[in-house]
Amino acid sequence: MNQNILFQEYELEGVIGQGSFATVYKARNIFTNQTVAIKAIDLKKANSSFSNEVEILEQLEQTENIINLIEYFETTEKLYLVLEYCRTDMFDAIVTDGMPLDHPILFDWFLQVCTAIERMHQMNLYHRDIKLENILISENNQATLTDFGLATSSKYSIHKVGTEAYMAPECFNMSNRSKLSQTFSSEKNDVWALGVMLILILAREHPWETPSYFDPQFRFHFFSFQDVDTFRQEFGFSNELCLILRQVFNLDPFQRPTATEFKQMIVNLQYVYHVDTCYQPSLIPSDYRQAIQA
Repeated sequence: MNQNILFQEYELEGVIGQGSFATVYKARNIFTNQTVAIKAIDLKKANSSFSNEVEILEQLEQTENIINLIEYFETTEKLYLVLEYCRTDMFDAIVTDGMPLDHPILFDWFLQVCTAIERMHQMNLYHRDIKLENILISENNQATLTDFGLATSSKYSIHKVGTEAYMAPECFNMSNRSKLSQTFSSEKNDVWALGVMLILILAREHPWETPSYFDPQFRFHFFSFQDVDTFRQEFGFSNELCLILRQVFNLDPFQRPTATEFKQMIVNLQYVYHVDTCYQPSLIPSDYRQAIQA
């Protein structure tokens, strides 16, 4: 299909996102009146991994909490992905709109993202760029994972990819990079990113800029000796949540839980914030827990 066919079928209504290699437009199907998002990827600027995005999205077709690829068009210069449209992303919904820290929908969204990653990993697919901006929120408050330009089917990755603040330390050639000397686990990198995302949801700030000994905040959390867990000290998290985060942020990637195990830990979590912090202790309601376990 060529570009002419694309614009015979869809009317562009404005830009809703822009990156180094792609621009995302809000558009309307002229014949059905359906609102969609069209991701236009510049093939001259993008690396070869973007050519895998269609293949991966087709494998994940109709998977809950994964963006739905409606169709695609390709020219010599650009690849156009026609995707389902969602009203906002998780960053804007949480940070920009100022959602309360103890809003129960936050846990619902996070568990939906965990479920999406869990299903990908079961299919031996790995996202490698999990972050709030890549989680879309639909009109019915469903969290949807998007942007598979860096996704892979390779269990081990050679090149550092993704967003640095969400990446695991083994991607930066720190200790315990991997049992395979020149690679890191794509799966365990995804799990680490989920942990960073959880802190952002609950604290509204990045725990560190880069997972490196040279980053003072990272060094504080992993290489300082404190009487109180540093996650409790800085963010006011409960001891229970701190123990979960220490497992997720294990510097040995092979000691980290799976996405399924991490999700179950959050389902079973009783208190988010510690009683002695400036926050009120936040209890996940039992009826809510029963609902998400159903």
